Order: sequence, then C-alpha cells, then structure tokens
Amino acid sequence: METDFSITITDICEAFQVEESFVITICEMELVEFRDTGSEKFIATDQIPLLERMVRLHRDLGINPAGLETIHYLLERMEGLQQELLRVRTRLRIYED
Repeated sequence: METDFSITITDICEAFQVEESFVITICEMELVEFRDTGSEKFIATDQIPLLERMVRLHRDLGINPAGLETIHYLLERMEGLQQELLRVRTRLRIYED
C-alpha cells in the first residue's frame, strides 16, 4: 500500500498554527514520515494525528523536540507491549480451557 503524501508542511503549519521550523525538525528526526520534492515538503496523511499530538504536547506542555522523540519511543514501546500481552493472554486461554 502506497502512502499518500498530499499535504504540504506549509498547509499543516497554517492549520495547526505552528512554526514551519518545528515541523521540519520533527520530520528530520524521523518522527513523522515526509517526502521532500526539492521545492516543497509533504507529510503523509496517515501521520497527521501523530503530528497533531506532538504539536499539542509541544504547545500545551512546552516539550521540546528531543522530549517528543522520547515520548514517541515510549508510546510505541507501550503499544508493542500491550499487543504482546494480548497475544500471551490469547495463548493462555487455550491452555485454560
């Protein structure tokens, strides 16, 4: 499945009322998937909720990009552990019955 990169960073910055340098920093840290065509940078549409979360954390709590990177890593790790727990519970039910 190909990712849709139809939203420009400029449009995102206007919509979220955030500086372009902040969004570019997030993209360069590879926290959000983007594509650079040379004249314009585009963000994957499925990455918008993640970027919105990062903008809110930055704006509301004053978390810098390095802190956002740490939070992103921890949230991904937590999600992976939750999925693993569900798999283990499913396997355990087989033996309980």
